[in-house]
Amino acid sequence: MDGFGFDVIPEDLHTAATGIDDAVGQIGDAVVREIGGGADYGHDGLHGALTEFLSATHGHIEGCQQDAGIGSQALRANSGTYTGTDGKSAGVFGGR
Repeated sequence: MDGFGFDVIPEDLHTAATGIDDAVGQIGDAVVREIGGGADYGHDGLHGALTEFLSATHGHIEGCQQDAGIGSQALRANSGTYTGTDGKSAGVFGGR
């Protein structure tokens, strides 16, 4: 526990960061590709709409990946901060 009354388990922060990375990685595996010709869907308009939708979605996926990466990096940094703080405190009070 830190001096502010929060129970923090650094391993849990690291686990959460890994979970975020894994989830976003799975989204990234769904690569947006050009959809086949309109005949594949029976209608050129449907083909165009799906292509436009997937192209727009791709940009949002990239934004989500960037935001998630920032969040997971912050969790890892905080985990390291708590680990370092606990180690320094233990040294001051005769531990470790």
